[in-house]
Amino acid sequence: MDKGNVPDEKLDKGKEPDERPVQDREIFRAIIGNYSIGIPVSTVRLKQGYANTNFRLETTEGTYLLRIFREKSEDEILYEMRVLERLKREGFPAAYPILRSDGGCLTVVGGRRIAIYQYIEGEEPEINERTVGEIARAVARLNSIEIGGDLKRENALNIGRCRKLIERLSESALGAGLKGLRDYLIKETEALSDVLKEPLPTGLVHGDVFPDNTRFSGSRLIALLDFEEVCTDHLLYDVGMTINGFCFPDNRLDEGLMKQFLRKYNAVRKLSERERELLPYYILWGAHAMACWHIEHLLDIGERVYLERARVFMGRVRALREAGIALI
Repeated sequence: MDKGNVPDEKLDKGKEPDERPVQDREIFRAIIGNYSIGIPVSTVRLKQGYANTNFRLETTEGTYLLRIFREKSEDEILYEMRVLERLKREGFPAAYPILRSDGGCLTVVGGRRIAIYQYIEGEEPEINERTVGEIARAVARLNSIEIGGDLKRENALNIGRCRKLIERLSESALGAGLKGLRDYLIKETEALSDVLKEPLPTGLVHGDVFPDNTRFSGSRLIALLDFEEVCTDHLLYDVGMTINGFCFPDNRLDEGLMKQFLRKYNAVRKLSERERELLPYYILWGAHAMACWHIEHLLDIGERVYLERARVFMGRVRALREAGIALI
């Protein structure tokens, strides 16, 4: 999960990219012994991650992304790898794992799970109609890919998880000072719960399409990255979350960008009439889900930056409610 397209002034200045090289001979030995990618020359840590730690790995044969998973279980990681294998057969633009010499894709070193991916050169996009159109087409294409039963997996970020978070917040030592967060969570979780039960088209969703999970060359999409949250869910979930990622400059909904997104998305996968009707609620759900995710990590890790980011998304939800959800 990324930082959630939070305005720069909200970022914790102590979380700037850490470019210290990794001093870990065990990992280097594992790379030499298990991958045919040359001899490691250097590693540079990339920006602070949430569910993992990422490094740019230079070897005698090229540049790669080395990822150390901090939260995901082996089963979750292998599921992501199976999805990526399916996307590779479709020629979908993504960063794919580099296989080990034995054909595997995951290496365990000292209890840590690591994987190596293609390193995608490019940049985070400027948010404009061209880049929004590009990401809309890519998400629609992803949502249109047919998958078998072995790739079906429930979205881990759901209403049930929000309710468990409310219970945790009530029991936490932080709870007394965060009553406003608890009241917000109760109100919005219950307000959205019935809407999200409605039957809608389901399929493969990325679940975290924000600008820093993409690489562009100018206005052209090179790759969609970080499939950590990939799952099967209502396809409208991906639409609402991506609108949160790409249509809220300065934390305000830009209706022009949203209309551009929907035009280009519909050109690849046309939304049903009921999906169009429920879209405003899924935009709210995307923002609320992000707020819940950050509050959960506030309780787990205790860093104030998570509180600041949660409040950004809570403010977004309130602003949309005040504007009148039917107007979205």
